[in-house]
Amino acid sequence: GTEETSFVSSRDCLVTDYAAQELVSSCNVTMGWSSTAKGWVKYISNRPWYMGSFMWTGFDYHGEPCPYVHSAFSSYFGAYDLAGMEKPIVYYYHAWWKNEPMLKLTPHWNHHTAEKVTVNVFTNCEHVTLKLNGKVVAERDVEQFDAPEFELMYEPGVLEAEGVKDGKIYRDVLRTSGAPAALKQELVLKCENDSDVGIIEIAAVDKDGI
Repeated sequence: GTEETSFVSSRDCLVTDYAAQELVSSCNVTMGWSSTAKGWVKYISNRPWYMGSFMWTGFDYHGEPCPYVHSAFSSYFGAYDLAGMEKPIVYYYHAWWKNEPMLKLTPHWNHHTAEKVTVNVFTNCEHVTLKLNGKVVAERDVEQFDAPEFELMYEPGVLEAEGVKDGKIYRDVLRTSGAPAALKQELVLKCENDSDVGIIEIAAVDKDGI
């Protein structure tokens, strides 16, 4: 396969907003000729004669601005965005193409009170349980190549995913952040010379560093 999947997504977006040119990060928005990530992974895995595929694409890139053909300047196909920051689909491929355990809860837990929101768990655990402020709110067995989605009623606090794999328990947590109190910066890629590119990741954090 030469250009498999071709889904489109933005990093850390809860819903698709065409006016803002943002696409839900769950990777469920596809072009007319394409499929979801788990759609093409399942298709290939069920056909032993299928040698393999090239996923379209590793990175967002300038040109071919699908789906915003007339207003954007870059594609939304990448597993990584233009700054080299991973979108949630990276965790899906990690879960099913690597051997080590993976449990990642996305995208974030800052919403409006009593709003119905969808969260994704990218994992290769056998069973997943979600806890909101210590109370179990959902659970599900995970099939091979699956990417479980959960629809929850939002309340601020701590949303925790607990996964079980081979008898061991793994956890990932999303926390509601407060008002921005500081900027945190991290050097991701050092600039080595005048013609090189450096990357600094900057995040707004609250008084607790969230």
